[in-house]
Amino acid sequence: MWPPSIWEFLTLTCKLLIYASTAGAVGGTFSVRLLAHHSAIQISMRRYIRWSCVAGVAASSAFFFFQVGAIADLGLRGMFDADLIGILIQTSNGSSAFTRTAGFAMMGLAAVESISTSRFRRIAPSICLTIGGVVILLYSFTTSGHLANADVLVQFTLVLHVLTVSLWVGSLYPLLRFSRTDELSSIQQIMHTFGKVANWIVLILLSCGLLLAWLLLEGVSDLVTTDYGRGLGVKVILVVALLLMAARNKLRLTPAMLQPGVGARLSLAIRIEILVALLILLTTAIITVIIGTEAI
Repeated sequence: MWPPSIWEFLTLTCKLLIYASTAGAVGGTFSVRLLAHHSAIQISMRRYIRWSCVAGVAASSAFFFFQVGAIADLGLRGMFDADLIGILIQTSNGSSAFTRTAGFAMMGLAAVESISTSRFRRIAPSICLTIGGVVILLYSFTTSGHLANADVLVQFTLVLHVLTVSLWVGSLYPLLRFSRTDELSSIQQIMHTFGKVANWIVLILLSCGLLLAWLLLEGVSDLVTTDYGRGLGVKVILVVALLLMAARNKLRLTPAMLQPGVGARLSLAIRIEILVALLILLTTAIITVIIGTEAI
């Protein structure tokens, strides 16, 4: 199981990039609304969404071909085995790659600024593409993996879990960019608003995470006796650490935002949060790609 084979390493890298890109696309879209009254940062936010979607399309496509290569076991040329591609594209792996790519593409298009002079014509298509892209992107997580054949309740819980994680993690970079501006009172207001929304995000995220863990684990002992449980335990520790850092930002740094030096401390704290969030995504990728529920 460890160290991973070259194909496992490549698919693991793609899976991590897919998770990060999903967070960037969904969290970036939320941040555009959160920072709607700050036009100076809107261009960079839309760029953030577009590049997240480009990375997501590339990672989703590469993930599929790496799976083909792993099955063919003929080196790099095995990734383009026409017969295997034809077979795999009809499976859940193929449908997942297709729907995920479509979701990223729609959200990426929605982030492209229109040259239309009509306000209605400029906004309505963007909203439709964004909503459709988010729905398709989230749905793609239910079409493959160890929960692909689960019942509707489990899959709905998974979708909510992915959505809340993406909203939280994907918003960190936009908040970091905004925290570097000189608008201290605006930063304080935005962080306060994000904190109120984050209360609901964390509540839903933890509820969904606990429900999924309860459904997947046979007992609490699995957290120490199985590879899957130990991986999940590491993820829980990282999530708790992220929650504590977020609480510190909300309760200590945000109220003191107007004091000298606090803005720099907030930026540093958000950078550390981003690092921990990436470790959470990496742990999740390792659990899904390397370990799997068969390790229970």
